[in-house]
Amino acid sequence: MQRVLVIGCSGAGKSTTAVRLGATLSLPVHHLDQLFWQPGWREAPREQFDDNLARVLAEASWVIDGNFSRTLPQRLEAADTVLWLDFSTGACLRGVLTRWVRFRGRQRPDMGLNCPEKIDWPFLWYVVRWRARHQQPLARQLAKAASHGVRVCRVHSRAELDRWLGQVTAASPAGDRCEA
Repeated sequence: MQRVLVIGCSGAGKSTTAVRLGATLSLPVHHLDQLFWQPGWREAPREQFDDNLARVLAEASWVIDGNFSRTLPQRLEAADTVLWLDFSTGACLRGVLTRWVRFRGRQRPDMGLNCPEKIDWPFLWYVVRWRARHQQPLARQLAKAASHGVRVCRVHSRAELDRWLGQVTAASPAGDRCEA
């Protein structure tokens, strides 16, 4: 594993997982939220975001966390492995609420500058609807990527993720719970 995407619903723990995986594999970690969000929760201009992402993808190795479905095809093309945190809606909502309590009003380490942690009803509704709206299209995209040689590792719970991460080492990064 040299080019790893970590994807899943908000609150699944993508950023935390990416940091853990990057440390285990000695790979640089890039958070799409840092590329996308400018101070005050302003979106980066599309061209700027795309240019920054292209620079990251051109690197020899990386772990990238985040969804941003518009850019998923180009990230899948560059990746050798995808770790899909396919957690229940309840687990993701708990993750969002836990993160909010921990960082409320402060900037998370994986977020753009001057973007303090916040939560609102539209965001919670997005998390509630995420699986219904994104799981099947994402599964199709990942199956296609797997058919082109990308290793897709799908975990369904934090316990399963911890077991998978516990098996990953720099010498043997495969893990045992990968499926297309």
